[in-house]
Amino acid sequence: MLPVAEWFLSTFDEGDTVVLEPELGDGEELTGFRMLTTDQAAASHATRPAHNHLFVPVRPDWRDGKSLLG
Repeated sequence: MLPVAEWFLSTFDEGDTVVLEPELGDGEELTGFRMLTTDQAAASHATRPAHNHLFVPVRPDWRDGKSLLG
């Protein structure tokens, strides 16, 4: 059996939901993914600081700050 298959079988149980969590480098670029159970993902989010940004479109074609103030 391949080492990755052994790790997967020893880490996850049948019926587990597997969560892919992106790993970001220093410049916020995607460097890979972590595979977690839902419980591990919830614990990981509880100990990590939240990002202070959220994209909320005002209308379907809105993508920049133009016309935001007037």
